[in-house]
Amino acid sequence: MRVNRDIRLNVALFGFLTLLLTLASSLYFSAHSKFSNINFHLEQGSLQPIEFPYKANTSNGYKSFTVSASIEHGDVLGSTTFTIVPDDCLAQLLINGQDVDLSTKISGSLCDYQNGFRIDLSRYLQSGKNEFLFHIKDHGGKRALDVRPEIAPIITYFFIGTLLLWVAFGSFFVMRQLSFSYTIALLFAIGMIIRIVYMLETPWNVRTYDVVGGHINYIAYIATHGAIPEAKTCWTCYHPPLYYVIAAGVYKVGLLFGKMGALGALQVLSLIFSSGFLIMLLLILKSFIRNHGILVVASIVIIFIPSMVFHSIRIGNDVLLYFTYSGALYFYLKWLKTSKGLWASTLFAIASVFVKSNGVLIMGILGISFLIRVLMDNTWRSQLKTMLVIITIYAVALGAAIGVHMARSDGGLVSNKNALNSQLFVPNAAFNYIYFDTKLALQEPFSDPWHDGKG
Repeated sequence: MRVNRDIRLNVALFGFLTLLLTLASSLYFSAHSKFSNINFHLEQGSLQPIEFPYKANTSNGYKSFTVSASIEHGDVLGSTTFTIVPDDCLAQLLINGQDVDLSTKISGSLCDYQNGFRIDLSRYLQSGKNEFLFHIKDHGGKRALDVRPEIAPIITYFFIGTLLLWVAFGSFFVMRQLSFSYTIALLFAIGMIIRIVYMLETPWNVRTYDVVGGHINYIAYIATHGAIPEAKTCWTCYHPPLYYVIAAGVYKVGLLFGKMGALGALQVLSLIFSSGFLIMLLLILKSFIRNHGILVVASIVIIFIPSMVFHSIRIGNDVLLYFTYSGALYFYLKWLKTSKGLWASTLFAIASVFVKSNGVLIMGILGISFLIRVLMDNTWRSQLKTMLVIITIYAVALGAAIGVHMARSDGGLVSNKNALNSQLFVPNAAFNYIYFDTKLALQEPFSDPWHDGKG
C-alpha cells in the first residue's frame, strides 16, 4: 500500500510540474516575437522570400544587399533587445522608417559575422506590427543575416528553471521505475540537466557533421513533398529513411514556431533518442555489474563523458542508430540470461537496418551469436521454429532495405563516396583498427574529422 501511495504522489507531482512547464512554455514562446514577411531585395527591385537565418553566395559585382522583415511586438511580453549577426557588416537599420542610431546601446561589433551584436531597440518599437529594413555591406564570399529577438530574463529563467525541474524529476522517476538505485537515478537526472543546458546553449549547427545541405535537406524534402528523395538529391539522401521520416514529422510541428523552432525540435528529438540510448547502456551495465560501487563509477563515466553530451543533440541519424543498436544488444543479453527479450532484440536490430546501412552489422552479430548459443546448448531442435522465423524476418527486412535503396539509387551503397574530400580518407591499415590513443581520447573531448590531431 505504501508503494502505491508513493507512486500516486509521484504521478501527481509529475502532473503538477507538467502543468507548470506548459504555463512556462506558453509565456516563453508568446514572448519570443517572430519575424514574418522576410524578403531579400534583388538588384532589379523585385523581392525574394527568405527565412532567418539567411545565407547565400555573394552576387558578383555587388557590395551590399538589403533585407526587409516584419515583426509583431507586444508591450508586456515582447522582446526589445535583439541579436543581429550580419555578414559582413550592418551599415544601416530602419524601423518603421526611422533610422536607428547604431552608435549607442550596442554590445559587440557591427561587423562580427560569427557572434553578431546585441542592441536595445525599445525606443524604436511600437505596439503591434513593426517594419525592419537591414542594409548590409558584403565584402565577398558568403552573404548572410540572422536576427534573433531576446526574451525578458525573468521569463527565460522561469521557463528554464521549470524545464530543468520537470526533466530532473521525470528522469529520476523513470530510473526508479526501472529499479535503479537512488544514487544512479540521481546521477542520471543530473546528466539530463547537463544535456538540457547544453541544448539550450548550443546552436543546431555546432559540433555536428553533414547537417547543412545533408540531414536537414533530407528531412525538409520529406516534410515538403511527402515522399522519400532520390539518393543523389542531397548529400545524405542515400541513407535509409526511418530516422528522416520520423524527423520530418517533428520538423513540420516545429515549423509552427518558425524555421529556428523546427531546428530546435530536431535537437529535442535527438535528445529523446540519446536518452533512450543512455538508459539502454545503464541497463546493460546493471545486468553485469553486481558491485554497487563499481556500477556507480561505470555509470558516472557513461553519463558524463563529454562525447556522450555532444552527441545527445546532434541532428542526424546516428543518434537513433545508437538507440536501436543498444536496444538490440540489451534485449539479446536479457534473453541469454532469462530467455526473454529475443523478439524485442530482433525488432531493434531490424530497425537499425532502416536507420543506417551499417545496421546490418548488429543483425549479423546477434544472428550468429544466437545460432552458436542454440548449437552449444544443444537446444536447436526445440528452437528450430524460432530459428526459422528469425532467419525469415532478417531476410525479409534486409531484402526490403536493399530494395528501398536500389529503387532510389543508381550507384553503390554510399552514393557520395566519390565526392568525399581526400582529407577525410583514413588508410586501410591494421594500425587504425587496433591502436587506441588513450591520451588523445582524454585530452580532446570533441573529435574533428578535418583535424587529425583531434582524433
